[in-house]
Amino acid sequence: MRIIYVLLLFSFCTLQMFSAIPVVEVQNPDSKQILELYEDSEELFAMKVIDYYKTALMLETQLKVLGIDTKAKAIQPTMEELEELDYKVIVKYYKIAKALEDEVIAAPMSDREKLLKHINHLEISTNDSLANMVLSKGEELNSILEKSLERLKSMDKMYSKNLELIRDSYENNCMNSYSLISISGKANTFIANGGDYMKNDPWLSVKGTLNAGRISGFWKDFNVWYEYLSPNFITEYDKNQEDRVYWNTNAHAVGIGGKIPMMASQNFKHGINLELGYFWLKSHITNLTNSSSNWDGMNLNFEYYAGVPSCRYPFELFVSFSIYHNFSKNLRFYTDRPNYPVIDINKTHMAISLGIRYNLLVSDLD
Repeated sequence: MRIIYVLLLFSFCTLQMFSAIPVVEVQNPDSKQILELYEDSEELFAMKVIDYYKTALMLETQLKVLGIDTKAKAIQPTMEELEELDYKVIVKYYKIAKALEDEVIAAPMSDREKLLKHINHLEISTNDSLANMVLSKGEELNSILEKSLERLKSMDKMYSKNLELIRDSYENNCMNSYSLISISGKANTFIANGGDYMKNDPWLSVKGTLNAGRISGFWKDFNVWYEYLSPNFITEYDKNQEDRVYWNTNAHAVGIGGKIPMMASQNFKHGINLELGYFWLKSHITNLTNSSSNWDGMNLNFEYYAGVPSCRYPFELFVSFSIYHNFSKNLRFYTDRPNYPVIDINKTHMAISLGIRYNLLVSDLD
């Protein structure tokens, strides 16, 4: 860009040529202090050097038209000199121009028309050179841009393909992965409650499971779990359901278990989950101090689960069958209701559940 600027400056200056012999007067250089100021500006420094070079070139041309072999030569400044920003470079080209001026003064009178024609030819040649250089630079720049665009397209295509492979690997290659922590929620209902006066509505539970197999080194699908349950027990004294009392029940269960995978492909996986645990519950009727129920025992869960082996959507649907049993103690509800002081509904109760599990942390490490 700096070369183009210099050539444009030269072309402009040649239009101002001359009204007397010598064709142009060499301006004396400024003082050293002024010349040093040019060192602070690349543009001003280049303009000053080129101005002396242009003057020297016109004087040298004048002498050549006269058929005189010049002693001094108009040397074109180099890029290194223009970038050096040393005032001594300005002085150097002043001296060249001044020497050529002295030679013109010492030479015979020149043919003005012949000289003007030669300088005009030099100006046209310079403009053509400038145009060719601009076109060449433009073509070179277009070539560089085209190559850069092709390279960017190639890189974008390569990165897109790699990202797609990584995404597919992450989302679909999870057949050998296992859950570290999972959270599940399910809706439950007791199949039979063992009494004419005790009923139940569907109720919810929440379970958290930790894969302890990797910690213990026992079995990769071995896990420990905790579950909170809130059964909806209802005492129904009137078979027309006009006299119903709701129990506030909180139950907890802890245990161990393990998954037994049955089949896994890229689109589907399913298996069995077996769990054994211990549960305990407490119930009371709100605002009735004499009501109570306390029960505990063993808990056995048989679960069938199914899902998609995707690490992006680590969800599983499951249906389970649960047994709650105490070997020596029946589930009893105590009230102060006349004729119904104790409602006894046996030792064993069964429930079915439908739920969804979210595998919070998934790993495919062996």
